[in-house]
Amino acid sequence: MGLRMRIYATACAVMLALCGIIIAPSRAYAVPTQDDLDAAQARIDELGNQLISFQNELDEAEAVLVRTDNEIEQTQADIEQTQAELGQARAILALHMRSGYKTGGVNFLDVLFSSTSLEDFANRVYYMDKVNKQDSDTIARISALEDQLTQQMATLEAQKAQQEQHVADMEEKVGEYEALVVAAQAYYNQLD
Repeated sequence: MGLRMRIYATACAVMLALCGIIIAPSRAYAVPTQDDLDAAQARIDELGNQLISFQNELDEAEAVLVRTDNEIEQTQADIEQTQAELGQARAILALHMRSGYKTGGVNFLDVLFSSTSLEDFANRVYYMDKVNKQDSDTIARISALEDQLTQQMATLEAQKAQQEQHVADMEEKVGEYEALVVAAQAYYNQLD
C-alpha cells in the first residue's frame, strides 16, 4: 500500500507541476524577484525538513511493528509449548485416574485397613493427598500460564493493529509531503 500511495502522490505532484506550467504562461511576463526565489527555496527547505522528519518517524514505526511481529511469533511459540505441557499434565492425570479406576481406586477404608500402624496410615493419607494436590497444582499452573499467554497474544495483536494503522498514516503523510516538495520544486524551477 505504501508504494501505491507514493506513486499516487508523485502523480499528483506532477499534475500540479503541469498545471503550474500550463497556467504559468499568463504570468510568464512577470519577472520573479530574488525575494520570490528565496521564499520558494525556503518553502522547499521547510517541506524537505518536514519530509525527512516524517520519513524518520515512518522508519521508527516500521521498526516497532517488526519488533511486535517478533514478539507475537515468540508468544505463539510459548502458547504452543504451554498447550503441549498442559496436554502432558492432563494425560498424566488421566493415567492416574484410569489406573485408580481399574484397581478400584484408593479407598479410605482400604488405606485404613491395609495400614500396619497409625503412622503408616498417616503416611499413606499424606502421600495420597500430596500426589492429588501435585497433579491438581500442575494443571492449574499450566492453565493459568496458557490464559496469561493468550491474553498477552490478544494485547500484542491489538498493538500490532494500532502500529499498522500508524505506519499507514505515516506512509500517507510522507506521500503528501513528497508531492508538496515536488510541487514546490516545480514552482521554484518555474521562477528560476
